[in-house]
Parts: sequence; structure tokens; C-alpha cells
Amino acid sequence: MSQLSCNSSYPYVLLLFLIIMPNHGLDLLKLEKPQYEVVQRFKDFELRNYKPYLVAQVKVEGGFKRAGNNAFKLLAGYIFGDNKSVLKPEAGNEKMKMTAPVNMMEVPNTKDQYYVQFFMPTKYTRETLPIPNDDRVKIELMSGGLTAALKYSGTWSHKRYLRKLARLNTAIENQGFTTQGSAIFARYNSPFSLWFMRRNEVLIPVKTSKEIKK
Repeated sequence: MSQLSCNSSYPYVLLLFLIIMPNHGLDLLKLEKPQYEVVQRFKDFELRNYKPYLVAQVKVEGGFKRAGNNAFKLLAGYIFGDNKSVLKPEAGNEKMKMTAPVNMMEVPNTKDQYYVQFFMPTKYTRETLPIPNDDRVKIELMSGGLTAALKYSGTWSHKRYLRKLARLNTAIENQGFTTQGSAIFARYNSPFSLWFMRRNEVLIPVKTSKEIKK
């Protein structure tokens, strides 16, 4: 897989986001999101049970901030028409609705490599999703299952994320759960939304041998 070019500027990506999301205060209620049930709430996190869901995913290299910026152009291009339609081949390509969140996670056993994902609308199956024109965009199935989720508002800085990640890991351990799989940084808002109104989450798949209270 060829390495993504880092030549695209940050202002260009922000401009693209502004065109796609004309509302500074992106209305999350109108965006489709992965389906889950809240199983139990704890002091520092809630335990969710996610249904499996499809994502469009790219693998990128670079620092925490730059990796997300580099991935966005490819993923946004895919959902807004840089693809081949399966459901309507006569149309050539197909535009899809924006969803939330944008997920980001470290590639295991690497340094400065990340997977960045867009959640795919549930009306599609793996067989009916448009085919990406760029082979760096992959369609992947997220298995869902038990997930610990810590919500927070504020900036998207790496330091802030790492503090929240450490807090969640400690809380998970204190409650007797075991982590399984990579932590996910989930961003639900436009970068133009006010920082104190943003919905950010740290998500970690977990397992447990104890009975879960409903």
C-alpha cells in the first residue's frame, strides 16, 4: 500500500470540512451513528453493547493530528463520489450521507501509524457499498460487542486524549474488566464547532467473566 502524501495542507482540509458540514454546530441528531445498547453505567464510563458495523478505513502515517487530516481527504472523497456504485451502476458513482463519529486508532505494534474510519450507513451491506476508486480506502467490518466508553468535551489534542485514555484504562481495571483490542478515539463534531460543545469519546473493547447488571 502506497504511503499517503502529506502535501495536502491543513487549511485545505478544514475548508473541505466547512463545505461538507455547513453548520458550525453540526446537528448530531440528524447523523446516523453505530447502534448500541447501554448495558451499565459506572462513575467514569458506560458499558455499551455495539452491533457489528461497517466502516471505510484508511491507514496513515504521521503524528496524531496530521494523520487524521491526511486520512480525511480520502475518506470524504469516497463518500462524496470517488467510487463506483454497486446499487446504481448506470449512475457511475454514488454519494453517501455523512455519518458520525470519525474513528481513529493506533495500528498495533507501530509508531505514528493510525487507522482512520468513517462509519458506513446501515442501509448498505458489504456487497452493496460503493467500490472505492482509491485502493487505500478499505471496507472493514467492526465486530461490535462490549465496549467501555468515556465521553468528554474539549479539544482534540493528543495529550488530552492520552489523559482520558489512561483514566478509562484505570476505571476498566477497577471494575474487573479486561481490555481486548485497540482503543478508539471517536470524534462526533465538525472542527468548527465550539470546543466546549464537542462530543468526544474514548472507546475500548472489553470482556468480563462476571455477571453484568442490567
